[in-house]
Formats: sequence, C-alpha cells, structure tokens
Amino acid sequence: MKSIVALLVVTLAVGSYYLAEHHNIRDIITLSKEYFDAILQRQKTNEIVKQKSKGDQSDLNQNTIKSPIQSKRQDKSTIAPSNEEKKIRQKDNYKTFTTNSVDSKTNQIVEQKSKGDQSDLNRNPIKSPIQSKRQDKTISSTIIPSNKEKKTTQKNNDKTNTTHSADSKTVIKQEPGAKDSNSKIKNSANTKHSQELLLANQLLKQKNYQQALDAFNVFLKHHPTDPLALYGKAKALDELAEQQRSNPLLHQVIDAYQKICQQQECSNDLRKTAYLRLADRMSFVGHHNKAITVLQKLTAHFPGNVDILNKLGVQYLITNQIFQAETIYRKVLQILPDNGFAQVHLGFILNSKSQYHQAIPLLSAGINSQQAGTDDAKFYLHLGDALTRVGKKSEAYSVYNNGVAKGYFLSIWQRSIYNVDRLTGKPWWDTKETGYQSSIKLLEKNWKIILEEGLKILNQKQGGFERETENLRNKGDWKQFQLYVKGRKMEKNCNKTPKTCHIIDQIPEAKNNKRGQVKYSILFPGTHIWPHTGPTNCRLRLHLGLKVPSGVRIRVGNETRSWEEGKVMILDDSFEHEVWHDGNSLRLIFIVDVWHPNLTSTEKARLTPI
Repeated sequence: MKSIVALLVVTLAVGSYYLAEHHNIRDIITLSKEYFDAILQRQKTNEIVKQKSKGDQSDLNQNTIKSPIQSKRQDKSTIAPSNEEKKIRQKDNYKTFTTNSVDSKTNQIVEQKSKGDQSDLNRNPIKSPIQSKRQDKTISSTIIPSNKEKKTTQKNNDKTNTTHSADSKTVIKQEPGAKDSNSKIKNSANTKHSQELLLANQLLKQKNYQQALDAFNVFLKHHPTDPLALYGKAKALDELAEQQRSNPLLHQVIDAYQKICQQQECSNDLRKTAYLRLADRMSFVGHHNKAITVLQKLTAHFPGNVDILNKLGVQYLITNQIFQAETIYRKVLQILPDNGFAQVHLGFILNSKSQYHQAIPLLSAGINSQQAGTDDAKFYLHLGDALTRVGKKSEAYSVYNNGVAKGYFLSIWQRSIYNVDRLTGKPWWDTKETGYQSSIKLLEKNWKIILEEGLKILNQKQGGFERETENLRNKGDWKQFQLYVKGRKMEKNCNKTPKTCHIIDQIPEAKNNKRGQVKYSILFPGTHIWPHTGPTNCRLRLHLGLKVPSGVRIRVGNETRSWEEGKVMILDDSFEHEVWHDGNSLRLIFIVDVWHPNLTSTEKARLTPI
C-alpha cells in the first residue's frame, strides 16, 4: 500500500512539473514516452546504475539517457504508452529517485530545461557547469533536500566550477619561453589552425621556401596578426633573399621582422629572436644605427642578456663608437667574467688604444675559451700585434703560426684575411711579372706632374691631408690624401689634383679596383710604422717615389728596400711590412693599388669592396 501511495505522489510531482513547463498535452505524451522507454530499456538489460562518490555525477547508461553534449534535441513520437507501461515505468522511476536521494545526500535533484524546449530527462541529478549554463530547476518530489544538504551541494558545485575554470585557464595560458619543435618558440595557444601552420613550417623545413611563403600568406589572410605565422613568413623571405641575393627581397625581410615585433601577443622568446635577426639584416644592408636602436630596445627588455649586449657592442664598433662598445663589453664581463666573446672584443679595443698589457690576457683568454665568435683570424692578428708591440716577437710569431695551422693565414708572413687562395704570393714583384708595364710607364713619365699637385695641396693650410687612423704608428707622423677608394673616385679631392686623376683614369686596373686605393702618402722625420699587413691578397701596390730623402726604408717580408724619385716599386702589402723614417725631411710617395694579375674578370666583378 505504501508503494502505491509513493508511486502516486511521484506521478503527480512529475505530471505537475511537465504541466508547468509545457503548454500542450502532446509535449507531455512525447516526453513521457521517451522517459519511460529509457526506464524499460534499463530493466530489460538489467544494468545496475553505480553511484559515484559524494558530489560526483552518476555514470549513466549511454543507451538510456542522452547528455546535453551528445544531443540537444529529442526525437518526438505521437504514440502514447499504455497504462500498464506507465505504471511500471512510474514505479521504477520512484525507486530510482529514492535511491539517488538516499545514497547521494549532497546532490540536488536538478533538471536542465528552458521553457519551450523539449526536456532531456536525465536521471543524473547533477549536471556540471560545462554541460549546462542555464539555470537548473528542482523537481518537486516527496524527498526534498535539507538546508544542510543544499549548502553541501552548493559547496561541491563551487569546487567544480573552480576546477573547471582553473583547467580552462591552464589550457589557454601562454607560457613565456615555451618552444615548439620547429622554431623552438611556442608563441600561440590557439591550436585550431595548427595543422595549417604545421604544413607551412614543414615546407620551410624542407627548404621549399617559395611554397612555404605562399602557405604562410594564405594563413595570414585569415589571421593577419598571428605572430608565429608572421615569423614563418619572415624566415621564408629571408631564405629567398639569401638564395636570390636580392636587395628588394631583403628590404621585405626587414619589414616582415618589424611586423612581428609590433604584435602585442608576441611571446618574449619570439620577440627576441625576431629583433635579433632584424638587427642583423639591418646591419647587413648598412643601417647600423637602426640596428643599434633595435638592440637597445632589446636590452631594455632583457637587461642582463649577454648575447644581446655582445651584439650591441659589435654595432658600436662598426660605427666607431669605441667608448660605448668598451662600456658594453665591460658590463658583460661584470655579468659573466669568463665570456670569451666580450674578452676578445674588449682586448681588441684596448689594443687599439695602445693598452697592450691589458689587451694581451683578454685576447689570449678569449681565443682559448673556444666560445662562439672568439676563434677568428682577426683576434690572432690583434694578439700577435700586441705581443709585437711589447717586444715579445717570438710569442707573436707563435700566435701567427697557430693561425696558419688553423687556415686563417696563407703563411706566417702573409696574414691578409680576405683572400683568393690560388693567387701567386710573394713580397716583391718586377714590372714584367705584373703585366702592367704600360700603366707603370705612364706613372713614371708623369711623376713630376703628380709631385707638383701633391706639394700644392701640402702647402695649403686646408690641404686635406689626413692623419692615419689605423693606429699603425709607433711614433712620428703619417698622413694621406685619397683620390680613389674602393673603386670610387673622390670628386672633391680630384678637383684639387685634376691632372693626376686624369692619369689614373687611364689605368683601369687602378680606378676600378674595389679592393684598393689611390693616394698620396707623406711621412715625417722620426716616424716608425709598426709591422702590419694589408687586408687582402687581391691587389698589388705600386709605390711611385716623389720626394725621397735619405734614411727612409721599407721592409716587406724579410727584404728591406728604399724608394727612388720618379721610379715605381711593386710590393704585395698582404705580406708583413714595416717602415722607418730616420731622415731629416718629409718623404712623399704616390700609392696606386692595382688588381692582382692572376684574377679573372669574373672574380674581379664578384669580389666585395675592401
């Protein structure tokens, strides 16, 4: 009898709920049939619903109840169940509600439903926040949760909400410094389009740069501010510019890297990588001050980053900002005392300031560190030079020998860096060996005209002779007046020496020499020029004597000679040479650099200016 009463109560509760929710009897019949069909199916399969621990959702049979995620719509039917079916299902429904209420005291009996929708009668009493954002409605029942149960349930729900919120934040959070498998930088948390980016990056990896560029451009049409895609595009352009040796493409590369750095959502690692490459490309095209600005911005973001500071120091050196460069490298060594890159560069700076004793240990330690950027020919040159200037010649030549062993120098005497290895190398040359007999005769024939214009400039107060700036003087004074530099005519200076420049214009191997100069050179009494070498073996140097007193001499390799007025002597300045002026009056000569006779026309065209 008690079971029948309870059954009637549940039936009335359910009926009242649906009458409140639906406006016509068809809705009630349709929803009831589906609900009771689910109960009957469970009875037939004899599946036991296992209740989970306090506060968890019940593990419902997938064949009986569809969750809101699985389906938001229920199939409708116009066939009403029989009275017998209704009684059986109502009885089972009562048992199910009673069991859920007793065994899970902290759960509220809730139903997700909005007015006008069909109900998804889920016998699971609690739905998670992910399953439903709508207000849950409590089904009237003979068993109503107590206030204590309500508080407990609310507390558990709050925990569930907190957990889901935290999980969601974890998923979308972009960790600074995270890296992916291709660019080593994970910059985007949105994985929706990861396959498209993966394909574009794969093309980049396979060196299909044009296809990669096309793929990145397609992606950027829909996602124009995606930092990772912008970086991929910049990399593809960068590689194409290198392949094609294209300056227009190179400027596109610079623009592309700049665009990455403008994105607010760009990660720190990606921003740093893009800025560093941007500075490198700017420096490559000669925009050194712009590169400095970029690197200064980076140092502001990463004040203790030694790599960035080292690169900034290099740009300061290139722009002849020696004090700033020295300050940077001293700062690096305060942060990291054993940083070899900073050691060799600071050693170079101190050597250029004639602080040889301080330079030697820095250069030596930096080279021996074998760190990136330290084992380089120029640092062997600087170390050997410093040792020579403090009187340690044997140690200097030991350093040079090490450079020869590493392939940096052609020989212990021939220590130029920018070389074509197959060229004949010897300190002194005869006129016939050069093949430039007619050019040499032209110079010797007109030597008095060249002398006259040189003396005229020298006698002017604002003549234009400039002091040598390469720190090659041990003592005394040495000045120069340049007419052609790196194959370019200096019109302003040639206007002061028109006849001389007209003569040079008749010597193509001189006026077009991108690795040479044409200049007057004056040496004052008491001057000593340290042993040094020129930068390249791609030229020969003609010395035309104009005003030659006694007591002046030049050593090239192991052989020492002197000049004669009106005569040309030919030397290869890639070999070590040294000059003394022990006379009483100035020495004036005219220097003309010509291409090495072994070079082909193709090689001359391809060589970069020095």
